[in-house]
Amino acid sequence: MRISYDVSDWVDTYNASKDRPRNIDDAIDLMRESAIKSGELAALLIVGRELGEVTDASLPSNKMSNLTGMALHIARYRSRQRVTVKLGKNQHETTVPRYVATTTTDEDGEMKTYDSTVAALEPETTVVDYNTPVAAKRARTYLMTNVVGRIRDRLAVIAVTDPGGVQRVADELKAAIDEIVKEIS
Repeated sequence: MRISYDVSDWVDTYNASKDRPRNIDDAIDLMRESAIKSGELAALLIVGRELGEVTDASLPSNKMSNLTGMALHIARYRSRQRVTVKLGKNQHETTVPRYVATTTTDEDGEMKTYDSTVAALEPETTVVDYNTPVAAKRARTYLMTNVVGRIRDRLAVIAVTDPGGVQRVADELKAAIDEIVKEIS
């Protein structure tokens, strides 16, 4: 089976655009320098590749792009599903994710939890309901791997331009976490 779809609107945009990235690095530079969005850049890269003007081997095939796009759509849809629960002594009402995405075990037997984007592309992706022991284990793993790593990365960005601000932001973050814990405990 072959899938065909009309991209003449993309071609029109490509022909009208002065911005024509030749590779993914050009695309990222354009995002930094202008208000162009990643979806627009994707269309420009796809049309450029079809016209033979983009030969970046790191870009996925159109077939993989379609698969990735649908997988991401499903993952994003799933991640927006929420359920209302009551937590803590005061039965504070809040919402939590209805589903918790996959975890896998690496070579060392350690659990790895993926965010929605990565989980969408993993062939072994599984989803469990929020109110299961597996979901709690996945949530903890996600917090201790993904979130801690991302906090470190963002604090390092702050350290580049405001080394003294790192402790201040860390203190604000700790206070925000303490408030969350107080609210839901």
